[in-house]
Amino acid sequence: MGIYLQKFQPVAKIMLKNLITLGLIIMFMSTYVSIFGQENSLTGVGIVTAFIFFLGTDLGVKRKSGTFLLFALLLSTVCVPYFAAINPYFGFVLNFLGIFLIMLFTSQRMDYKIYIVFILMYVFNEGNPVHGEAFVLRLISMVIFGLLMMLIYWFKNSNDTEYQQLKEIPKTVNVDHLSFCIKLAFSLSIAMLVSQVFQIYKHMWFTVTMFSLCQMHEKETFSRMKHRTIYTVLGGIIYVLVFGFFVPEHMLVYFTLVINYVYSFIKRYDIKILFITVNTLLANQIFFNSNYESAFARILLVILGVLFTYGITKINFDDIGKKLKPSLNFIPNHS
Repeated sequence: MGIYLQKFQPVAKIMLKNLITLGLIIMFMSTYVSIFGQENSLTGVGIVTAFIFFLGTDLGVKRKSGTFLLFALLLSTVCVPYFAAINPYFGFVLNFLGIFLIMLFTSQRMDYKIYIVFILMYVFNEGNPVHGEAFVLRLISMVIFGLLMMLIYWFKNSNDTEYQQLKEIPKTVNVDHLSFCIKLAFSLSIAMLVSQVFQIYKHMWFTVTMFSLCQMHEKETFSRMKHRTIYTVLGGIIYVLVFGFFVPEHMLVYFTLVINYVYSFIKRYDIKILFITVNTLLANQIFFNSNYESAFARILLVILGVLFTYGITKINFDDIGKKLKPSLNFIPNHS
């Protein structure tokens, strides 16, 4: 019996940790939404994700530079998509530059994929545009929590002796990483342009799909394309069958909590997609009173994202990166 208890203890600790983390996230989101509004809820999701992420890593540059870079990147995820929405074609250029610079200045930690935190916030804010008071509240929330993250980042990351200065990053980024920066920036900018021009319903599902599929290595991209399509369709079917016929509406919130908790243990990409699909559709029904047609819309947008990603794989971004790299080497050193 004692042997079994010893084996179960590590699992129990992980379960308890994940449960506490989920509880704190729910508390944070409830408070955030009550202050900054339901329309800014996805911005809150991005903020709490950044908090959790940067408790365990840094930006890979000197502490002073990294602290201010963190704040600048956070603000850019709110401001750049806002101005890019003014005109689709102007927006394409602005989105490309904004996403490319985020990718470039997080390239020192490409192995940790810290760009995901900022690009995800960027996609959330672009896919859920707000104006007037709602935008002011969104901006204020990012400034407040950005300053708080700056403070935490400063005191947490004192050992930076081996890190580079911010101005050295463009010169030291390798060609593979540079090519990936260009590819992801182009992919998402195209998705946002198409979404604006054709006024695609819930286009964020299209953009997020392309974000997930666009990987540095083509083999992983094709693997994700297959899994994303199959498990999105399967997730949509499960959502319609289970929550359309068997689960009462007043129980939906509790099922969302359970799904989020179980998701925290999942490592496999294909199973993650299954849970993400069900949970997204469920949350959409709870918070936005959407009907089961959303499941069909999500499947179509995922397929659209897969097709666009396949087309983008035919572009030789490695060649573009090799041609751009020499120009970055000649950026002057200014203090």
